[in-house]
Amino acid sequence: AGRICNMKSNGSWQHASAASSANTLGQLLGISLGTSVETSGALLRGFYKLPNSPAVGSYVVGAPMYLSDNAGGYPTDAAPSGSGKKVRVVGHMVSSTGLLWFNPEGAYLTN
Repeated sequence: AGRICNMKSNGSWQHASAASSANTLGQLLGISLGTSVETSGALLRGFYKLPNSPAVGSYVVGAPMYLSDNAGGYPTDAAPSGSGKKVRVVGHMVSSTGLLWFNPEGAYLTN
């Protein structure tokens, strides 16, 4: 639960990563609400309380959160910086305790 997934062209879901263009190119993103999106569902937009562990960076109120390339599918406060990585905002922090407004942008940039 809590990991960002993207919907594949066949309707199934997989963990999304900024390291893989196939997982980020404007595809529908959701936060898994359980161990499997297919059985537990996904949050497509709304508020989500991020877990304290694993750490995903700082919870700065108003700051953007990004699709990560190395946080196991969790959003992160640091935009990916490596060559070829996809930078996609997935929401904004609304509290210092990990409450995320999940509202992924459809657009992305490539480093």
